[in-house]
Amino acid sequence: MKKYGFVYLWRDRKYPRYYIGCHWGTEDDKYICSSRWMRDAYRRRPNDFKRRILVRVWTSKQDLLIEEGKWLALILLSEIKVKYYNLHNFQSGHWTANEDRALSVREKLSKSQKKRFENLEERKAVSERILKYHADHPEQGANHSRYLLQYFENPESIEKNRAAQIKYYVDHPEASERMSKSQSKRYMDHPEGREIARKTMEENRAKLVAGLRGKSKLTLELVECIKHDKRTHVKIAEDYGISSSYVCMLKSGKRWKTDPRIG
Repeated sequence: MKKYGFVYLWRDRKYPRYYIGCHWGTEDDKYICSSRWMRDAYRRRPNDFKRRILVRVWTSKQDLLIEEGKWLALILLSEIKVKYYNLHNFQSGHWTANEDRALSVREKLSKSQKKRFENLEERKAVSERILKYHADHPEQGANHSRYLLQYFENPESIEKNRAAQIKYYVDHPEASERMSKSQSKRYMDHPEGREIARKTMEENRAKLVAGLRGKSKLTLELVECIKHDKRTHVKIAEDYGISSSYVCMLKSGKRWKTDPRIG
């Protein structure tokens, strides 16, 4: 049977005393109430209690709590804990009416962040705080640049990262599709974004290559020697102070085609 809500009134004929509450379920599911005081009295003297349904609510739990609050407001302050088992005459809300309670922590954080950044003023304030932080801490940018230089100097790390990304998108095709839709929507909403992104990538690449020039352990002559060396890749790598995977890429022509960092 489909669940619904109802506001009820219990009457204790011995004293007499009453209790107003609400419940989302069915009228025959053996629910008593949420008051420990009244529930203990009911368990000791069940024959002294009788329940009456005041109103039924079919829409939602939130509407049920609102309806209960209307009935609680009819209780006088002087009747609290005297004529009624109720401890207050207002509805303070209940956790079951919260639709987010079934969400995971990640989903709750995601929902709160999305709601937060719907406000343009909030997005602008966050952007200004980030810019101010980087302006006050220029060493953070320098550390990041050094990390990138070290990363791109190590071809083994690049290949490892690339392989990990490929494996992730192969194992999670829905992520690849979601990324594709997101990029397409971004460029459809902002046609100028594609050109800006392309120019930015070219500028960053040029800066990175310019910063890496002259830092290679190899020269064109050494590369030619490596290509014609008949020994194992491990032995060659030990002699030249590079990785065996980089030796493999040199021999296959994946590196040092024209420029050591562009090719």
